[in-house]
Amino acid sequence: WTQPPFAHAFAAMISSEFTGLETTVDATGFDALTIDGGIWPKQFSVDPTKLEHNVQMLALVACFAWILALIPLWLQWYRVKKGLRAIIYRKDPGCSTSLEAPSWVSARTKGSAALVWKDLHAMLPNSSTLYDGMNGIVQALRPLAVLGPSGCGKTTLLSCLAGEVTRTKCDVTVYLNRHRIARSKLRRTVGYVRQDDALHPELTVSEAISFAVALRMPHSSRKVCQERVRWTIGRLGLEGVANSKVGGHKFRGISGGERRRTAVGVELSVARGVLALDEPTSGLDSETALSLGHLLAELAAEGCILLASMHQPSPELLANFSDTLVLGTHGRVAYFGATTSLPTYISPLRQLHPEGGHGTASDVLLDIISGDHADRAFKLYTVAEEKGDMEDEIQSALTASPGEEIMEVKAATVPPIRVQLMQLLLREMRIQRSLATYTYFEAAIAGVLLGMTYFQMSMRLAGVISRLGLVFAVHCTLGMQALQGLLAWREGYTSFRRERAAGYYYTGTFVIAKVVMDAILLRVGPPALMCCIVYLLAGLQPGREAVCCLGFCLASFVASTFCLALGATAPRSGAVLPLAVLLILLFLLIGGPLLATQQGVLRNVSIFRASFNMLSANEMRGMVFKFDPEGVVTTLGERSGEDWMTDLGIQDNPVHEEVGWLLGWSFFYVLFAWLVLTLQSVNWPSFSFRGCCASAVASEEHAQKREIGRRTSTASE
Repeated sequence: WTQPPFAHAFAAMISSEFTGLETTVDATGFDALTIDGGIWPKQFSVDPTKLEHNVQMLALVACFAWILALIPLWLQWYRVKKGLRAIIYRKDPGCSTSLEAPSWVSARTKGSAALVWKDLHAMLPNSSTLYDGMNGIVQALRPLAVLGPSGCGKTTLLSCLAGEVTRTKCDVTVYLNRHRIARSKLRRTVGYVRQDDALHPELTVSEAISFAVALRMPHSSRKVCQERVRWTIGRLGLEGVANSKVGGHKFRGISGGERRRTAVGVELSVARGVLALDEPTSGLDSETALSLGHLLAELAAEGCILLASMHQPSPELLANFSDTLVLGTHGRVAYFGATTSLPTYISPLRQLHPEGGHGTASDVLLDIISGDHADRAFKLYTVAEEKGDMEDEIQSALTASPGEEIMEVKAATVPPIRVQLMQLLLREMRIQRSLATYTYFEAAIAGVLLGMTYFQMSMRLAGVISRLGLVFAVHCTLGMQALQGLLAWREGYTSFRRERAAGYYYTGTFVIAKVVMDAILLRVGPPALMCCIVYLLAGLQPGREAVCCLGFCLASFVASTFCLALGATAPRSGAVLPLAVLLILLFLLIGGPLLATQQGVLRNVSIFRASFNMLSANEMRGMVFKFDPEGVVTTLGERSGEDWMTDLGIQDNPVHEEVGWLLGWSFFYVLFAWLVLTLQSVNWPSFSFRGCCASAVASEEHAQKREIGRRTSTASE
């Protein structure tokens, strides 16, 4: 009754396997000895005659565990209380207008600027098409609201204009300040705030904004960067939560409105000339949404080209946007013009509304294009005056006027490698600080448990078995600890893809920073702490602590790099975690003495083979053990540790050779992870006859207009 559940399972399996067998002990230098199989369970303190009792106890313990698991579910202990969320929720402070905009913001209000797209076509992964050659324009000082029902293509439109790499095939020509912009430079020119932001939960608001500023202003002084961060935080009204963590699904952080403001601040702080926001008010209450709408209007008034998609905004919120674009099914345009002209425009359509045209102008139009009379609304726009005005604005924006000053909008450049490494290392240290604390605590607990389990091992046959079991248990613990990095990597993959596409850093510097900080925080201190505790309690050989500690650290490091490579192949798949557990257990099985084979090919596949040999040989070399199996009288007497290693297939190789194997495996997995991430970040083009023709026509049009105006935008192609 006092034994743990796994003890009953182990006793039942080993008793069932060995009872009735005859085994032969073929020791080096001695004659073969035949021993009854029932003797071997006794070496592990298992009574083979109690097989039925162990099976019954295992079934009883399993039923009890299921009852304990179902009780909390039945009582709904896992449900989050709404009252607690209401207490923790922080109300957004109002937008701070007392701060004076710095020179890099006020300079944007000088001159004219416009983002123009022509002949937009998109094909979704299910082969359905959108937009059908739509043209559009967003001008400085005139923010654009993109409305439409779910599935009409609002997010796809913003992704195409921001140069986002998605599975949707997009064909469009984009002009910024009269110059055509390549898609690769769009990703570094347009600040894209997605509906599902990729802010790291462990970072504070100021740390998230500081990271973007440091990489976007690599040649600026620390004082200038700090001033920009302070201005951005004050401009967005985030002073009260500047030192609060963003939070996520694991722990509560800042509120939803503050999180949206932080996402806007990351793009605003780096002086983006164009901001595209995907449903920034989704999930916010009316007061918070209206406050955010006022903020966006103020940013547009400062010279930012701004467009935002919304599902069904209130009239007060929509009033913050000068122009409105209404999309229907398949991305067809139902209205594109001034927001103030929308009520007059829909007057002929109110009779088609199911409720007699009662409601706001935007809601009425959205209801009509979602009903049976959608075609009439789309046909009305094709002959409407608003469409002609929009086409005239596009033509005017692409044609230079004499003496007109053009606003300069710069594309971001990749910072120097030194700056990338420094900032990435600093951010990884902040992200992994909580995980490091937990890992140190876990290593201390594991060290005490393993040390007490194998307390002061003897120099008999049981001592040999205990030492090999200790080495195996240590590798199991270190391998399972490495899985924590796999989960953390999966959470940060989305932010890596977006930051890499925006040109924040190279893939190689990201991988190096992640591996280096993981090794410093998680693969040196915790394994060394566990090694010290185990070494003292288990009574391992004195004077060999350094090699043992090195083996612990390298085993943990090679397991972490393996998880890094595996996570890079499929970071968003839920099958990665069980696959990693299965492969690590397989490496543990074939890498140590549990697999009785002398063939080196199978063992060399395991990443733990070298650390198994290093730790086992470091402990058993030079020792003498008494062979005295319980219940058997033998003449084998004492056997050296070298003889045991020979019989068990443990190789006593030089330490530097085993270290080379471990570092070689680690380097291979790091290189593999870098290669996979690099290939995933490549935007592979899709070749088609239509795409080639469109590119040829666009190139000819660009050649004809290249002499028009003065090219002052450094973001041009």
